Amino acid sequence: MRRKYHRPKQRISDVIVKQMRLLFGLAQQHLQRSGYYVKMVKRLNTRFKIKVPADIKKRYCKHCGTMWTFEKNVRVRTQKGKLVYYCLECKHFTRMPFYKERKERRKKTNL
Repeated sequence: MRRKYHRPKQRISDVIVKQMRLLFGLAQQHLQRSGYYVKMVKRLNTRFKIKVPADIKKRYCKHCGTMWTFEKNVRVRTQKGKLVYYCLECKHFTRMPFYKERKERRKKTNL
């Protein structure tokens, strides 16, 4: 049985993350086609099993794939130590914790 050739993962992941950032930049420029570009980012994510960078992950709806532009198609609220993003396109919400910001504020007040 023939062995499969495995490329070094680090080199691939660097290229894929660059590609994800490029596609997301295109999604920000062309809001009409942003759903397509976000779908391509998700496809790269599942194909190569590479995590989507956090700054990209927080800027689109996980349910419908629309690019969030604040005050136009997303509403952000705080609730019990979490940020709640409410998509006005598909009426779904996403909760994301904001522990890092709280830790930084606590460190500043303690110093």
